[in-house]
Amino acid sequence: MLIVGYLFGWKMADGSRRFTELFLYIPRKNGKTTLAAGLLILLFLFDGEPAAQVYCAAADTDQANIVFKEAASMIEQDPELSDAVKVIHSYKSMQHGNSIMKVLSSVSKTKHGLNLSGYVIDELHAQKDDSLVEALETGTGSRRQPLGIVLTTADYAGESVCNDKLSLAENVRDGKYPLPDLLPVIYKADKNDDWADMQTWKKANPNFGVSLKDSYARKQIAKAKLQPNYLHSLLRLNLNIQTNKKIMWEAMSEWQANNGKFDEAELIEHPCYGAIDLGSTSDITVFLRYWPHNHAIISRFYVPQSAIDTNKAYQKWHADGYLLSTPGNVTDYDYVREDINQIDKVFDMVDLTYDAWNASQLVNNLTEHDGFEMTEFRQGYKSMSPAAKEVERLALQHSFRHNGDPVLSWMASNTAIVEDPSGNIKPVKPKRTSSIKIDGIVALCMAVGRSIIGKEAETYSQQGKLITL
Repeated sequence: MLIVGYLFGWKMADGSRRFTELFLYIPRKNGKTTLAAGLLILLFLFDGEPAAQVYCAAADTDQANIVFKEAASMIEQDPELSDAVKVIHSYKSMQHGNSIMKVLSSVSKTKHGLNLSGYVIDELHAQKDDSLVEALETGTGSRRQPLGIVLTTADYAGESVCNDKLSLAENVRDGKYPLPDLLPVIYKADKNDDWADMQTWKKANPNFGVSLKDSYARKQIAKAKLQPNYLHSLLRLNLNIQTNKKIMWEAMSEWQANNGKFDEAELIEHPCYGAIDLGSTSDITVFLRYWPHNHAIISRFYVPQSAIDTNKAYQKWHADGYLLSTPGNVTDYDYVREDINQIDKVFDMVDLTYDAWNASQLVNNLTEHDGFEMTEFRQGYKSMSPAAKEVERLALQHSFRHNGDPVLSWMASNTAIVEDPSGNIKPVKPKRTSSIKIDGIVALCMAVGRSIIGKEAETYSQQGKLITL
């Protein structure tokens, strides 16, 4: 491979290598982890560096450990190397004589004061700031020919350490900046390229047809055509094109096509999943129920009477029975609690989940005094993404039935999604400080998410396995 040849074969007059830093900007599934692991082994064992110190670094320890585990696997599969190197997986380290290889994360307290001969920073786009990069770059100062390896897929558009590094690398590549020790290797499609064309994929992915299969590319393209928001993930992760972090949730543009009708009486004999999302005491509180057997949704929205008095849209929704008022200037959570208890007497609510923010007193009353078994639904990507993606799938298929609820429809039209570096999503406001509301859609995601877990639990139960929700 030319990269290895450039790094280890191109020498200066004194015999040291010309390039002391590699910036590899490359989409997923192109074997960058395997390449990085191999380069670290070269630095660790075969670079002729006395007492080599080589580090695998990333935003968190789990990510940093990916390259280390790959390097350890390579060593352990070679009889000669496995005899010579002591690999200690529990400490995420290995040793050969006075040379070491270790895992390091951006939060590590030991990242300063190191005497590095080589390092890999994996997934630079996940770094919140440049502290890790600076610590490792400055930690090589006493070495004659150190090598820093920075690997990443595209970041979101905007200011970031990753985008700064990309800009620098592009300027070096184009001859605008005289940094002869930096080797820029940049693979990406251009914004005007056709993302559904295989030639675009081949342009952006040097390992196309090897580690990245044609069949995988076609599946991703088909998914993006069916789920428009997935296109943003495809562009960033598979073609290395920067996208905006927050985008309007296009699945919600299909919301009115989900306006299936139903009679509440037909739902009495079927189990449903409930979700509570409490607003501030002067804001909208949501109690939503979801029936997975036919994807029916019934929402109840509560606001203090004072909020209705000053909002014309609220006044209409209240008059039409879609928005409930509680007396006074703050939402009466006892009213909400009583409403939930009365509804539970009629409908088979098998699960009630909640967002913990501001909910401790109501949750305590519902559990300790009313006997509800409740489950907190965390609002991070790990919990929200599977639920949000299922909501997206059902909305695009026009499966939901919401009886034309105008409050829930308004909230759907307000909802954006934000994506993390791994392609997980969750619903958010387009602007954090905006006064628009999305609480009903958040509650829907929570209820749908719990229904998914309920199906998994039923499957495990049928298989004779035990699962705890």
